[in-house]
Amino acid sequence: MKIVIVDDEPLVRIGLKSAIRWEAAGMEIVGEAADGEEAIKLILERQPDVVMLDIKMPKKDGLEVLQEMKALHVPAKVIILSSFDDFNLVKKAMKLGAADYFHKPSMNVQEIEAVLSKLKEEAESGSEGSHSLSGGSVQSKEDVVRQMVRGSLDGIRQTKLQEGNLYALLFTIKNYTQVAKRYTKDNASILPNTIGNIVSELLSKEPEAEYVQLEDNLYAVLVSHSGTKSVQASFAHVNELVYLISAALKRFVNIDTVFGISEPVQVYHECGQAVMQAQQALARKFYHPNDPIFYAQAHRNGDAEQALEQVNAYIAAMKNGLKDEKYDEFARSLSAWEQFLQQSECMDEKDVRKIYQGLLFYAEGRRGILGRCEPAGRNRGFQRAVGCLSFAVQ
Repeated sequence: MKIVIVDDEPLVRIGLKSAIRWEAAGMEIVGEAADGEEAIKLILERQPDVVMLDIKMPKKDGLEVLQEMKALHVPAKVIILSSFDDFNLVKKAMKLGAADYFHKPSMNVQEIEAVLSKLKEEAESGSEGSHSLSGGSVQSKEDVVRQMVRGSLDGIRQTKLQEGNLYALLFTIKNYTQVAKRYTKDNASILPNTIGNIVSELLSKEPEAEYVQLEDNLYAVLVSHSGTKSVQASFAHVNELVYLISAALKRFVNIDTVFGISEPVQVYHECGQAVMQAQQALARKFYHPNDPIFYAQAHRNGDAEQALEQVNAYIAAMKNGLKDEKYDEFARSLSAWEQFLQQSECMDEKDVRKIYQGLLFYAEGRRGILGRCEPAGRNRGFQRAVGCLSFAVQ
């Protein structure tokens, strides 16, 4: 897999190049650029599979590069590099098609390797036996469904899915870490294999349904209703399937599940949209950990943008509180931000955790600046701030 690094800070580029044994991981850095204009030329010349792209750069920023890549139909996946207080820009980048993002201050080797390995697997899976919608693919049906979840329609005729009232159902296992401890490394495959066998058996008599495992703790069921015009009837059928799957897994494997369900879409090309809706619905378990099922909600863009602007204001206030050593103000801003999140549910767990990590990194950076000569009260305020953030990221 070919990678291009784009960042105007030489130390960031050096750090990324030094962080991973690229060749051993089956990856190669084929170029690096220090600004957006240079980046576009390099991307077109080297045709990388992945671009690690700074969001703030001279000449052209990351958003402009993304927009130009999209206009030029460049297929490379993009990972955004940002500071923790660039949250609004990051969300705009994700809407433009960025695959993921790293906060530069707090990113680590494990995170980088995990994301790149996932993109590498997707690229290799997508490059094998791809054919047109009309068929002729040598891919397995599982690979076809997995690619459909990611937005590709290659080989779709191999599946039982039809157009009309098509839903995406995603589910995870509750308390997965504890459940996984029941199995050793030698028999770790028993759990996903058992889940797959149970769900596949339940769906075997369904005329328009497919199942696939996406990640270690993420499973997908796609179900269509081409012969049912009634959205109410198809929705009732989807809920019946959710109950059957969750009850069977509880009975036979003693695991509890959490489901995210999309709204219905009508054509194959909207399948990726349905999966995204289901993912967004499932992400709300962060705010309601005891609920077993979440449905996609229609959010107005204006409301979402307004919420993100408010989030940026809270992040700026927290950062200023730490910078100006006004720890009581920092604590009030932190409390207000957390309360706002509970009310708006506008950020997922991953984003929230990265903000905490960014604040903690920034706070720890202040430790050397404070020194030992600071008044005891001010140091106590600092220690309280660091302790609060350290607890939050655990």
